[in-house]
Amino acid sequence: MQEYPGFNMVGEEWSASPNVVSYWQRGKQNADGYESYLPGLFDFPLQMALKEVLTADEPPWGSIWTPVYEMLGHDYLYPEPMNLVIMPDNHDMSRVFTQLGDDEDLWRVALAFYATMRGIPQIYYGTEIQMSHPGTDSHGAIREEFPGGWPDHEQSAFTGEGLSEQQLAAQDFTRKLLQWRKQANVIHNGRLMQFTPIGNVYAYFRYNDNETVMIVFNLGHESVSIDTARFSERLGNSSQGTDVITGETHDVTDTLELAPRSVLILELER
Repeated sequence: MQEYPGFNMVGEEWSASPNVVSYWQRGKQNADGYESYLPGLFDFPLQMALKEVLTADEPPWGSIWTPVYEMLGHDYLYPEPMNLVIMPDNHDMSRVFTQLGDDEDLWRVALAFYATMRGIPQIYYGTEIQMSHPGTDSHGAIREEFPGGWPDHEQSAFTGEGLSEQQLAAQDFTRKLLQWRKQANVIHNGRLMQFTPIGNVYAYFRYNDNETVMIVFNLGHESVSIDTARFSERLGNSSQGTDVITGETHDVTDTLELAPRSVLILELER
């Protein structure tokens, strides 16, 4: 790092505790005097918290989203929380679609979360077509060949040949989400403000001096109408927002309608 001060890298400390992970990040003032020069770490604590939210049989105290809300409250432990690598899975754990029981709604929630959360997202190959391995945790299955890479493959995720309608829809969703993120400077460099989750609903905002994006989730099995007044600190004078996936416009002046088990990513108009 002395020779290449602008170089970035990420290290693995596979722990559920942000106290442990933050110990290894550059700039941390540790009680034992240890000084690390590692710029980034994989955010395993947040990955585990979101998995708990999306797979728990019974919600914890307060809200189903409490584990994520409280985990992000520990960001003060990290010298550079924006330089953490966030991920739904990796090559050493079950694929996210498998973790979520091959549930399409929860898969979309997870992808939207990682595409809009603070940090640097890492998406494992095949996530965009919901690659899965139900019934086994074999690393051979977790690291299965990407379809379309070899002559004997009957499917190709490069051309779409042989993919199911569900896989094509997942690929299209991922493409739209990440193509939007690629040009969304507010997601790359903007600040993060989260609001206390209530029941199945959780909202946070990414914002800078010129742009604001509202991300709001509903994990309930029924539609819900939420009062937007409690988000006034970030909504400001905005009266509507545009869904980055569908292009639809949503009024945010008084209430906001949320479909069951869904997420809205809204670019707010100022």
